[in-house]
Amino acid sequence: MKNLRAGTTLAVLLAAGGLTAGCTQDFLEATPLGEALGYEHHRVTARKALMASHPRNIRAITAALKENKLADAAKAAQDISTAARRIPLAFRRQTLAGKTTALPAIWQKKADFDQKAMSLATSAAALAVVLRAGDKAGAEGALKTMQGNCGACHRLYRKPPPPRPAAPRG
Repeated sequence: MKNLRAGTTLAVLLAAGGLTAGCTQDFLEATPLGEALGYEHHRVTARKALMASHPRNIRAITAALKENKLADAAKAAQDISTAARRIPLAFRRQTLAGKTTALPAIWQKKADFDQKAMSLATSAAALAVVLRAGDKAGAEGALKTMQGNCGACHRLYRKPPPPRPAAPRG
């Protein structure tokens, strides 16, 4: 009987803890307090890591093209393609808690957003093929196409960056 009571008490405490954690997470997501405390939902953190891989790989492609290391550039392009295919899954649930530039329009126009991610994946894969073929001139055009696909999504589904301060005159 004593073990039954202890087990029941433990189950109740675990359930209450789960509810409290869930409520706390919801509270932090939905209030300015969460923002003030720097709360960031784990999905936002994961999305940011995924999306941060793109500019790193684009810089790697650009540097490799300058050094005529087309195989290195092809690997970076393939990495972008692979990551881009994961974008729809990373944004499957609307989560905006934390420092994010994602706009709610992503979930309002999810099919279009997902299609743009797949266009990025396809254009990055095409760039990798061109690079593996050794076509540097073709790669430069394919790179512009891929970057255009990045920009097409950013214009609709990402908050614009804050304006840069004007350079001092003098």
